[in-house]
Amino acid sequence: MKIAGTHFNPEECRGAILLSIFALMAMGTLFVFSASVYYPIAGVEDPFRHFRKHLFFVFGSALIMCVLSYFNYRFFLKDAVLFLLGFITLALLVLVLIPGVGAQINGAKRWIRIAGLSFQPSELAKLTGILFCARFLTQYSDRLRDWKQGFLPAVAVIGFLAGLIVLEKDLGTPVLIVAVMFIMLLAGGARADHIALVTAVGIPLVIFLIRWDAYRMKRILAFINPWHDAQGTGYQLIQSWIGIHEGGISGVGLGQGMQKQGFLPAHMNDFIFAMVGEEMGAIGVSMLIALFAVFLYAGWKIIVNAPDQPGALIATGVVATIGLQMLIHMLVNVGLMPTKGISLPFVSLGGSSMLVTAAGIGLLLNVAAQASPVVEGIPVEGGQIA
Repeated sequence: MKIAGTHFNPEECRGAILLSIFALMAMGTLFVFSASVYYPIAGVEDPFRHFRKHLFFVFGSALIMCVLSYFNYRFFLKDAVLFLLGFITLALLVLVLIPGVGAQINGAKRWIRIAGLSFQPSELAKLTGILFCARFLTQYSDRLRDWKQGFLPAVAVIGFLAGLIVLEKDLGTPVLIVAVMFIMLLAGGARADHIALVTAVGIPLVIFLIRWDAYRMKRILAFINPWHDAQGTGYQLIQSWIGIHEGGISGVGLGQGMQKQGFLPAHMNDFIFAMVGEEMGAIGVSMLIALFAVFLYAGWKIIVNAPDQPGALIATGVVATIGLQMLIHMLVNVGLMPTKGISLPFVSLGGSSMLVTAAGIGLLLNVAAQASPVVEGIPVEGGQIA
């Protein structure tokens, strides 16, 4: 067990994780409620439809998170369990590509509709990838620094998983998955030069995929100069800027924002950060960032004090996924990254992303529950100093 240094209380970390996550859920629920009565135009449809849907996913996510926190995370690394989860993930990723099965939205086929609800298989792939990496890096830790026998097989599986998602016309999620897996590889002991080499090869591939798709290329051009096509590809970013600017320090007031009234597309999911900035200003944005900071700090404490390598790797994957997703979402909203459909964890309108992320949080809480307290750099077992 790696000791954090001076102090580690598992219950305090679990409490900090739960406090930050439930507070983020509360903020998200508040803003989805604020926005739902105006979506898409007041009076056209049931104004509370999206709010009810969000509440369903919030309660479902809370239930999944609490239940999985009592499951031993090692259970999900067993051969049979991991094989079944991998099979289901791959099957869903293939099914979504089949005409008539996968639902197509804005030219992308990323969803499967069941009983009026949509599920995005690529979200499940995030968690499956984390579990696979944790198992692989633990089982083959002695070969990981070997290019052919350790590193390359792991990258090949990750690449295959990411490739299936790319076929859905989704580039952001595969890049996020690969980034998280590389962080886990580095944490597991892989050589930095191997990761750098694969990254150097992967960057031209990403550039090719962007240039090959006209829609992606338009997004890049809109990122460089959104005013060139202010009513087209640059519209969403400009409206995001307007909302954040109008919010100022204290915001225009909860429920008083104008951008949600048909001006800012995806204001309840991909651009909810801008909505927070408009209605609650810099104060609300600071609160949001502070909650994520609490989560990331508590997550880091759990990682470095995990009871074993698999626990540390699972915790690393979960914390890295949420941290990177948060960072990408915020950077997109302020125009520091090209527009990409990345939700803000536990704040954006609920769906498969929230459910799967909650499952990851449950595993993170279980890792913390099995970690031993540390007082002044000395591990404590069973309440007694070891």
